Amino acid sequence: MTPSPAFIAEAGYAKPSDLKFQLLSTSTYTVIGLPAQAVQGQFKAFGMNVKLVLQEWLTFRQTVAAGTFPANVWGSAPDFLDPDFISNMLESNRFFAPQIGFQDEQIDTLFAQGRADPDADKRKVIYKQIEERVLDLVPWTYLVRREQAEAARSYVKGYEHIPVVWTSVTLRETWLDK
Repeated sequence: MTPSPAFIAEAGYAKPSDLKFQLLSTSTYTVIGLPAQAVQGQFKAFGMNVKLVLQEWLTFRQTVAAGTFPANVWGSAPDFLDPDFISNMLESNRFFAPQIGFQDEQIDTLFAQGRADPDADKRKVIYKQIEERVLDLVPWTYLVRREQAEAARSYVKGYEHIPVVWTSVTLRETWLDK
């Protein structure tokens, strides 16, 4: 889908090729870097001049925190067991929002209400309000969602999938029986 001429004009540009910026991502993890390359290709297809800058992971994180690039492609591994998982990305004093300068008092208040209410139906209403507000305000979008995949041989013993984010996999009680 190509941005409409009205959208480009509303952003202050006569034509897509007038929009020039650098897009930051990481070269360390292909699950993040490859979507960034696809995004750059889409921008080019729209006629926009976007230079992709790939940095090593720690440098990338420092650069994002410094806010020196107008846009970046990042990855996340949220825990979907509870709707409050997204507070890590959106709540003003949590992990991600401060790095991009996002803050909204109403969203913060709604998260606090959602965590405090034990009634599942009331929480559903609160998190729906968060969703609607987020769609109006948040200055980013999700490009790719992948499920974590795992595979093992019959001689792998003791492995247990932990139903949380992919970074929580542990092999402490796993062994090879062959």
